[in-house]
Amino acid sequence: MEIYDSKYFIHNKRFQMALGVWPYQNRVKNLSICGVLLLVMFGMLIPQLLRLRTYLGKDIDKSMENIFILLYTFGIYIKLFTAHIAENKMKILYESTAKNFETYTDEAEKKIMKQYSERGRLITLAFLIYMVLALILFVMLPLYPIIMDATIPLDLPRPRISVLNGDYLVDENDYYFQIYVFDSIACTLTVFIMCSTDPMYAAIVEHCLGLFSICKYRLKNFNKSCGMRMVERADAERYGGDYAYAALVRAILLHKEILKYTQIIQTSYSLYFLLEMGVTVGILTATSVIIVMKLERPLDCLRYFLVFIGLLVHIFYLTWPGQKLIDFSGDIFQDTYLNDWYKSSLKCQNLLRFMSLRCSRPCELSGCGLYVMNLINFAAILKSSASYITVFSSV
Repeated sequence: MEIYDSKYFIHNKRFQMALGVWPYQNRVKNLSICGVLLLVMFGMLIPQLLRLRTYLGKDIDKSMENIFILLYTFGIYIKLFTAHIAENKMKILYESTAKNFETYTDEAEKKIMKQYSERGRLITLAFLIYMVLALILFVMLPLYPIIMDATIPLDLPRPRISVLNGDYLVDENDYYFQIYVFDSIACTLTVFIMCSTDPMYAAIVEHCLGLFSICKYRLKNFNKSCGMRMVERADAERYGGDYAYAALVRAILLHKEILKYTQIIQTSYSLYFLLEMGVTVGILTATSVIIVMKLERPLDCLRYFLVFIGLLVHIFYLTWPGQKLIDFSGDIFQDTYLNDWYKSSLKCQNLLRFMSLRCSRPCELSGCGLYVMNLINFAAILKSSASYITVFSSV
């Protein structure tokens, strides 16, 4: 498991340990951290429910703000819930990943593995940096009226902007900074929960793409010297001294292992995909309504527009790895004949024929089989979101 202390996964591991979702950490510690996080998020929910009860059916603008926060908090609950429910499955997934780094010893294959692990690291860092910057912007914008009052004062103080717009049963002006600090801490923790779950999924899928690339490399070179030199003499003798056939068998066995690995990914994240995509689409709809309602208040409109963009980025971040998995697994079909198959024995050609039949159906990640993680569905969500904004703005 040393690979998780390397530069490729260290950021993922640290976030998961800090947020109590690292499956190899002490269970009591994980549950204690999770309990604190749930308590803070419960503290987020109560003010939202109180304010929603006050304005529901009376003020649609304010009601939608609270519905948005409630859906967002529920989405974070889902991340924590599924991370703990799938803990044993995640252990199997992480152990399989670590084993892969120990299995492949050929320099060319190790280079491919490291290349895709580096891509996973960069995708992780990009997500972390984006989320932190978005968080800072979201919690800092409400301070704009206070800063302007201090630098360019007016006859009356500018209206205060709340971070989460909850009802804390106290005077919001008298306790503004106390409420602001609590809301900011709550937002920070929820963002960190996202940073502990989503980047690891993206990094794991990149690792899987690396395995597919190794399989493609083996298929391309099975009857070349660089491919046959990786075959042990004992393995070649088992097939009558046919090194090319033995090399092709290695590629097929690897493909079989990759299919098992993708199935582990699917079973580990299936429930999470279904619940998360359902809630995220609901949040996206609520945010679309709020943006239209806030058009006359540019600062608030900007905040929720940034949230809207963040939601689309989040959906894309979950969808893109699934699309790449479809593409890479489908490309294996072409690689079964984009090689020097005509120079190989009849046995090799028959093996390639059977493998091409299996590769004609690409691997997919889905939410319990109901929502496939691909760019077609992402485009459908994007189109629906644009339609919501158009419809609500015309009302």
